[in-house]
Amino acid sequence: MLTHKIVNIIRQNILWLFLILFICLSGFLDHLFETSFDHFQWPLYNVDVLAETRRYLAKEPVNSVLINDWQLLHRLVEPHWTCIKNKNSNTLLIIVKSAVQHIRRREAIRNTWGQLVNMDGFEIRTIFVVGRFTDKRVEIEVRKEAEVHNDILIADMLDTYRNNTIKFLFSIGYAFRPVKNCPPADFVFLIDDDYMVSIYNIIRLLEDRNPLEQMYEGWMFDSTPFRFRLHKHSVSIYFYSGIYLDVYLLIWFQVSLADYPFDKYPPYISAGAVLFSQVTIAHFYYAVQFVQLCYIYIYNIT
Repeated sequence: MLTHKIVNIIRQNILWLFLILFICLSGFLDHLFETSFDHFQWPLYNVDVLAETRRYLAKEPVNSVLINDWQLLHRLVEPHWTCIKNKNSNTLLIIVKSAVQHIRRREAIRNTWGQLVNMDGFEIRTIFVVGRFTDKRVEIEVRKEAEVHNDILIADMLDTYRNNTIKFLFSIGYAFRPVKNCPPADFVFLIDDDYMVSIYNIIRLLEDRNPLEQMYEGWMFDSTPFRFRLHKHSVSIYFYSGIYLDVYLLIWFQVSLADYPFDKYPPYISAGAVLFSQVTIAHFYYAVQFVQLCYIYIYNIT
């Protein structure tokens, strides 16, 4: 009898239950408590990142405690290539952020735009950055791939979507300090493995640029934080020899008000394809040490 009454109550209030569920999942309440971007101030903690970065570049003592330590980002495998000795050439390092299971994509890049090593006074090197994978078969194949091509950096982190921030840091770290005893490249092009690149157009863009001047270019976005709790996310199921299937799942994820209280982000460059000058890479490298990363990414690094 009691169960029957409970069922009737649920039936009578089903619309209200769905409404409450929608409000919870949509992040509607979070939107009500967001801070206007007109009052934007970053970082929220008391660190002047730009000032500290400039002190580092000037080899002066810094005033703030380092939040992130580059020594914690271990490289399991590094690319091997010869230093560019022609002082009259500009250098372009292309770093491809690749999912570890995307073996065929990397091969396609090597056979197309990634095979170029010089063009119109530019010496070009292309490498791939991947992480570890839970499937040991993939680990073995990628290790063999790295031995054959000498162009893969395997980072000591799980290769997951949520660790893209860490993969970005590994890319910046390698661009700042590449092959041992080799100077950093004049320019760095950071790109995902699902892009087709015109090296000719990149060279045309860079030929009149100065590597010692700031350059941070790409597709600019104006966007708002993800307050909605559920998001579509792909999970790769690996079979063999680079064959995999992407299955889309709904995952629970949001940007909380505690992590970011403002109603929009500052304009930023999408990480899919970004051009850096040598001096900008140095700024990123030092600035990262003072920037608090989301605990979600750090938690999933191992």
